[in-house]
Amino acid sequence: MDLFKVVLVDDEYMILKGLEYIVDWKSLGYEIIHTTKSAKDAIRFFGEHEVDLLISDVTMPEMSGLEMIETIINQNTHQKFKTLILSGYKEFEFVKKSLHLGVKNYLVKPIDKAELEKNLLEIHAELEAAKNEAAQETVMKNNLLLNWLHDELNEDEFNSLFRYFPNSIEGPYTPIEFYGETDFLIELVTFFNAQPGMMVIDKYVATNKLTVIISQDTLGLKHLLSQIEAMLEHMDYHVIVGETIDDWESMYVSYQKILQYQKIETFYPELSLSRPLKIVSQLVEGETINYVGFNKALNIGNTTNLLAELDHIFKQLEQNQVNPEQAKSIALLLYTDIYRVYPNINQEDYHEQVATIRKSQTITEIQQVLSQILINNESKVKQKNRYSDIINQAIDYINQHYASELTLKLVSNELHINTVYFGQLFKKETDMSFNQFLNRIRIKLAMQQLSETSATINEIAEQVGYNNTNYFSKMFKKLNGLSPKEYRDSLG
Repeated sequence: MDLFKVVLVDDEYMILKGLEYIVDWKSLGYEIIHTTKSAKDAIRFFGEHEVDLLISDVTMPEMSGLEMIETIINQNTHQKFKTLILSGYKEFEFVKKSLHLGVKNYLVKPIDKAELEKNLLEIHAELEAAKNEAAQETVMKNNLLLNWLHDELNEDEFNSLFRYFPNSIEGPYTPIEFYGETDFLIELVTFFNAQPGMMVIDKYVATNKLTVIISQDTLGLKHLLSQIEAMLEHMDYHVIVGETIDDWESMYVSYQKILQYQKIETFYPELSLSRPLKIVSQLVEGETINYVGFNKALNIGNTTNLLAELDHIFKQLEQNQVNPEQAKSIALLLYTDIYRVYPNINQEDYHEQVATIRKSQTITEIQQVLSQILINNESKVKQKNRYSDIINQAIDYINQHYASELTLKLVSNELHINTVYFGQLFKKETDMSFNQFLNRIRIKLAMQQLSETSATINEIAEQVGYNNTNYFSKMFKKLNGLSPKEYRDSLG
């Protein structure tokens, strides 16, 4: 059983020693971690340690107990501790001020053992409740952040997420994934939680993975990465830094690059860069690769824009004279995205093209391979030959009922299949969650209606299955970089 941590403060030595032995602290769920006669020493200790309960005298030579408590609260805003005050008498002004500082109770000396135990039991119950609430909140935060990274965050969850992180409502955002020993990752969790603009996902620390979303500008990010490299200089670790993005809608694009690069390094270790800290957007030294534009063009399915984005990326590679292995690594990242979007590319074709990219002798040859894949897919209907019968049936159902309020559970019930299994199978075969796939279907139909009809944006949103126009607009912009109005205006 974890014991709650107690600090005792009293300028009288005998009272301080008496407090240590007046009750059986352990049986009540506590451990005394520090005793001191000095208010200043107590303030110093709180700055360096987490404390659950402070028991302090109210009258001390350096400052009053209430002044000490106020200083501790102001200097350690992250600390959520309970307080018991001791005094030789009950003085009304002290009592009034102590209530303002959140003091639990006011015990008159000499301390009555039964009264102290009663207060300790009450405080223990409150600390346990707060601990459970904090654990539930951590689970909620982890799940919301994970949904954000995997593009499964709906509008209500988005609002909840930024209620938890109000100072991170505006970008830029950079996801970072750390791989290493659990003890080392726990130290990193503590480090990041003490920094401003951090969103920490510690759900998988026990399995050697920590994910952090940093909401800082370029200068702040560079400084932080320097700090991290210095901290980890002699550690066995691996870090992949995603692309910095300015809007919350593009977070999944950046995080997908981390996952893809991690897979590529696992299967093709010879393509790994030498440094343990890898910045995906800077695989080319000194140059930033913009994958977001390529991914948005890919989601729209506009081959002309796709080829232009691809050409821009390869011009950067050529101008910077990247080495062949770096160019192949970037090409594999791009091809993984293409494979995810085009279901008519089966696994056999995928591995064949991967082999072709790896055997390519020039950067022009690599670009030609990817360009030809895109051109070949332009005129093809996205057939279902990569999907099982169940997933094909699900896709047919979505295409027929996209305007209805579709959910994973509803479709799984229609197909007479377990909802959890269906969700896992859908993600495995399509490389998208059910909601991601549904949103892509709806937004592509909306694009068609914006270009072919004079219906209002509100009408189109409703016709393709969205009840909330604002959310429809956010999803539309997330997938193609333009709002519905901007898209319609661009058509001339």
